[in-house]
Amino acid sequence: VFIDNKKVVKYFSNSNKSIARIDRTKYLNGTVPKVTYMNDNMYSHEFVDGELLSDVTDSKVFTSFLNFCNDRFFSKRFKKDTAFLSNCKLMYETKTRKRVVGFAGSALDGIEKINDISVPKIKVLLNNIDWNRVYDIAIPVLFHGDLQPGNILYNNAENSFTLIDWRESFGSSLEVGDIYYDLSKLYHASIIGNQTVKDNLFEYEIVDGVAKVDYYIQSNLFEFLQVLKGFCEVNGFDWNNIELLGILHYINISTLYNDFRGGRYGEFLFLLGKYLLTQHLKYN
Repeated sequence: VFIDNKKVVKYFSNSNKSIARIDRTKYLNGTVPKVTYMNDNMYSHEFVDGELLSDVTDSKVFTSFLNFCNDRFFSKRFKKDTAFLSNCKLMYETKTRKRVVGFAGSALDGIEKINDISVPKIKVLLNNIDWNRVYDIAIPVLFHGDLQPGNILYNNAENSFTLIDWRESFGSSLEVGDIYYDLSKLYHASIIGNQTVKDNLFEYEIVDGVAKVDYYIQSNLFEFLQVLKGFCEVNGFDWNNIELLGILHYINISTLYNDFRGGRYGEFLFLLGKYLLTQHLKYN
């Protein structure tokens, strides 16, 4: 990503991702900047003035954002067909099992206690998830795909929201995704936020085969999390499922950070994900 003459230019080594993101703008219901095709690997859009939602301290703004999402994304429902269910399986179970190969069976995976809680190995944890329930309660809607506070710009003067860095697809679909994918992205990024990562406010240590993980939660994001839970309860969205999928996001992305902070951030996410998933599945 680079900015030139008030234009944000994004480059993708995979041209399929770039082209799909451009194509997807027609399904994002006016929530993202207008995109200009540059070549198969690059597109640009106007620089958008605004404050990242992750830096906003007023929880009422977050409430307004959730209502904005309801209006632009969540209110339009689609047919729950076999293609949608297949994409749910691909995005949740298949992707997770594929991603964890890098850690499964490793010394890190073999650690039996995290924060004084006994944890099984990752494959055991994944085998004990009720995947069919995840698919049964999935709701097909328009989606962003990486809906986290760091990808949302808020313009206070206009009281408006602009979304950036949308995902290129949900499985094979450019248009339809699961509402719980976006809601769980908000959940996971409200616990481990941009500031936590940027300022290195996370850590883990292993002593005598026992791990401890620790991290900082931004106070505003903690408030947002309570607002999100209330919003989901009012609208009949399954909070248990949001927690589960949010935890899986940590595990999913943990293997993508081998070269970041010497690999420690990815290892932290893997340990955190296993710890939270063990608690969620009530092993102890």
